[in-house]
Amino acid sequence: MNGFLLLIIVPLIIIAGMSILLLIGTWLTLPTFWILLFIGIVVIIAFLFSYKKTKGYLSSVQGYVSCKGVDSSKISIVYLYPNEITVNDTQIIPIERVKKAVKTYYDRSFIHRGRKIRRERHSLTIYFQTKDGSSAELNCLTKDNPFDGGSSYIQMKKQINKLIDYVEPASESSSKPYEL
Repeated sequence: MNGFLLLIIVPLIIIAGMSILLLIGTWLTLPTFWILLFIGIVVIIAFLFSYKKTKGYLSSVQGYVSCKGVDSSKISIVYLYPNEITVNDTQIIPIERVKKAVKTYYDRSFIHRGRKIRRERHSLTIYFQTKDGSSAELNCLTKDNPFDGGSSYIQMKKQINKLIDYVEPASESSSKPYEL
C-alpha cells in the first residue's frame, strides 16, 4: 500500500511544482504546463488500472468496516477477488461461504438557513458463514457524500451476487393500479 501511495503522491507533487513554476513565471509556458498536466493525469490513470490488474481483484470499496478483527474507526479497503473477499488483504472470506450482498442507502440531508445540506451514505453488507458454521456479516459504510455517489458499492454488490449465483427477490410493489 505504501508503494501505491508513493506513486500517487509523487505525480501530484510534480504537478504542484509545475503550477508553482508557472505562477512564478519561469521557463514553463502556458501550453507546456497544460501538456505536462495532461501527461501527469494520464500517468496516474494508467497506474491505477495497471495496479488493479497486477493485484488481480475484480472490485474494491473503501469505508468504515465493521467485522470481527477490524478497527471500525479507521477506513479499510474491501477487495473482491474471483475466489475470496478480503478486508485490507488480511481478513479473508472464501466466496463459497458468502450467502449474499446487500447495498443500502442512507439520506440524512437537512435544510439549514434555506440551503439543503447533503449527508448521504452508502452501505454494503455481506452475509457469510464463519469457519465454525455460524452466520456473520461484514458491513462497509462510506464517509458522508462519497465522491463516486456509491457506484463502487453497487458494482461490488452486483459482482458478489453474480459470483455466488444469488438472485435478488422481485420487489412486492405492483405496477398495476390497485384500490386502497
